[in-house]
Amino acid sequence: MEINADDPGAGIDNPVSAGSYTPTLTLTDENGDTIEIDAELTLVSGQSFFATTITNVPATYGTSDTIQVGYEVDNTGDQADTQTIVLLVDGTQADSASVALDPADPPATGSLSYTTTSSDGGSLDLTVKSEDDSSSETITKGNTFSLSLDPDTAGATDSIHTWSADTVTESEFTDGEDIDTIDVDYRDNKQDSTLDDLDETDITVKMTRQLSSSTDRTTIPVNQDPYSGDTATFD
Repeated sequence: MEINADDPGAGIDNPVSAGSYTPTLTLTDENGDTIEIDAELTLVSGQSFFATTITNVPATYGTSDTIQVGYEVDNTGDQADTQTIVLLVDGTQADSASVALDPADPPATGSLSYTTTSSDGGSLDLTVKSEDDSSSETITKGNTFSLSLDPDTAGATDSIHTWSADTVTESEFTDGEDIDTIDVDYRDNKQDSTLDDLDETDITVKMTRQLSSSTDRTTIPVNQDPYSGDTATFD
């Protein structure tokens, strides 16, 4: 005798609680005589699995920004469960939410938040974590500039210095007004540096604007007068 559970409606509903059961199979012949056969049935508990994915983070952040971290949680296991989903910022819990999911449910979505402080570094490691899984992203602080030299050997007279930042947010260090000048000061050094005879062909400012459907890269001309000494202002 076989019950084919692949046929619609042919499957048997297991008891809802885990444990050991003793079902009985009874065979009856034409004379009404019976044979009973017992068998042990052991049911184990199902297990949930909350798979987590970070769906949205800001590109950069500034001091006192409230960062919203979007997430999606999907129960890919075989049992309903409720878990606490937490946001870790550089390994420290910053926010949490309770999520209840049945395996048949669509994924749950939401967001967790963190307000940055002046003590945060140049980047933040963001992790959304369930009891089973985690998803991580790293974001950088806006207006964080790096300086590269080519060549970077001491005494080089024709080195190219490149100041760069992934994002510049004017409102973080101005009242929203446009940046009018850029100053470079090389006086804090062990030996003299010189900007002598630099002109508009030597110094450029390049920026990339993010438009709604594309990017726009623009090169901005600066002062046309030669520069000298160890400081310069670019208008």
